[in-house]
Amino acid sequence: MIRGIAELRKTMKKRILIIAIVFALANLPYIFGEKIPFSGKWRIEAIEFTNESADSWKSSGNSNFILEFKDDETIGADGSCNSLGGSFKLISISQISIVFGGTKKLCNPKEPNFWLLNNTYEYNFDDSQTLLYFKFKNEYAGEGKFRLSRWKNT
Repeated sequence: MIRGIAELRKTMKKRILIIAIVFALANLPYIFGEKIPFSGKWRIEAIEFTNESADSWKSSGNSNFILEFKDDETIGADGSCNSLGGSFKLISISQISIVFGGTKKLCNPKEPNFWLLNNTYEYNFDDSQTLLYFKFKNEYAGEGKFRLSRWKNT
């Protein structure tokens, strides 16, 4: 019986090691600073909340609110009367941390709440890689996501 437990432990250690290696290999591009998968400009199409009582924001047609993600892990923003920007850090394949700031002038009341980007913890793409989603969780606004589309300068 003791022999069976020892073999089981060996098997479990091997499985844990294999999982750790697979995870490390999957994260190599982020560990070694390779190109950001969503670098470039993205148009904010909507901010959708899980909580139905929270006010979601949707662009009316072509939104002028653009976020630019650069390979040096900085973010710029256009389309607001405020000066906005920040930085981000990829934690793993789908996890992200964003620090976003700027002036807080009273602009257009229909402007999206950029400050929710500070509560972002995860990103993912749609199947076509043309829509990018940032999930956030905020103690006041609840959970939700930013929906962005790749910006095409026309």
